[in-house]
Amino acid sequence: MDGAEKVLNSIKFPNLLYKPIRSVYYTLKGNIAMSKQDFDSAETMMKKGLDLGMPMKEAEGASMLQMGMLAMQKAILNKAKAIFARP
Repeated sequence: MDGAEKVLNSIKFPNLLYKPIRSVYYTLKGNIAMSKQDFDSAETMMKKGLDLGMPMKEAEGASMLQMGMLAMQKAILNKAKAIFARP
């Protein structure tokens, strides 16, 4: 995880990344924040990634799962239920 975080932190201008790559960049930043239990930053990064659109539906599903897990960690159960019930 430390190596991945070091590589991500070396990217100085993420807005210059190609849109699908930028989406994955923010998703990975969110995953790292979640592993550090920084749930607010994780949610912000995951939302940025989802808003950009995921390159594959499988990646979008994994991101939505992470968003549901974040809501559960923050004890926002109604939000978690809504995320998990999404078709």
